[in-house]
Amino acid sequence: MAVNHLKRLWVVSLFVQGMFGCATHTGTLPLKHKSTYQLSVGGPIVEVFDVDIPLPYLTAGLQKGLNDQTNVFANYHVLA
Repeated sequence: MAVNHLKRLWVVSLFVQGMFGCATHTGTLPLKHKSTYQLSVGGPIVEVFDVDIPLPYLTAGLQKGLNDQTNVFANYHVLA
């Protein structure tokens, strides 16, 4: 029973992350039945003990055109 609960929790957490996650890239034009793949690297620089340290921020994404006017996309925060 605990395994089923963990599986359900995993699926729900992936769904929530997928629906409400953000990324640094998004498409604005219809792809018209084509697909694109994105990889984004960046992140903030924070100061720790008077030393500036860059924090990595990596996302990977897929965008697919459903028809001539509609796209769907998903992004995954690789280091989250």
